[in-house]
Amino acid sequence: MNFPMMRKKISFKNTNFALLILLMGLFLVPDLVSAQPYSSTANRSKKTALLPIYLKKHAHERPPKSTQERLKKFEEYIDYFTSLSYTRPGFKVDANFIRALVSAESAADPYAVSNKNAIGLSQITIATGKIAAKELYKTKYDFDHVDEERLINLQESDLYDPAINLLICTYLIDKYIRNYKGNLALIISAWNAGPGAVRQYRGYPPYNETLTLIARVNAYFKHYQKFYI
Repeated sequence: MNFPMMRKKISFKNTNFALLILLMGLFLVPDLVSAQPYSSTANRSKKTALLPIYLKKHAHERPPKSTQERLKKFEEYIDYFTSLSYTRPGFKVDANFIRALVSAESAADPYAVSNKNAIGLSQITIATGKIAAKELYKTKYDFDHVDEERLINLQESDLYDPAINLLICTYLIDKYIRNYKGNLALIISAWNAGPGAVRQYRGYPPYNETLTLIARVNAYFKHYQKFYI
């Protein structure tokens, strides 16, 4: 693990529906649909029609003002944890992506709990959190804002802590960015439905919740890029 390094600034054009946004030095696949193999012609046709519909539906959606105001409380944590390289030297998660994910998942409420018992700012389950926390503990890195001893035996209550929640979130997103080569649809699919669903569907799963989150994070990400460097 390599902590921390300077982030390169790269400019690019926004588009309405194509996911031409940049994370960790990797371009997201512009044609997300054709990039995913699928098992049959009928299923492929049905699936390829889904994502563009969701992208168009949510293209002009913006995080509510109340969400943006709450998010400001956690800027120090977001800036810090996205300044670190977790899985590859020199690669970092874009802070605006974390802002977008947190806004879409919890409306920046650190006490949010889903009906699946996903907890906190980025909506992490305790099972997923425990695995990631142990991996982070093994790095022996002395993180600011977090007591590393809490990582070795993570409790559900720890996920309400914004610093711990955002650390685990940023680390997991970095892993998904690496595993899915910067493809936003697959990153969010793995985050929301799990890597198993991505493998099962050989791409993004056709779940309403997952497709909505993909489209919403994409729209929010573009919004935050206008206001943050």
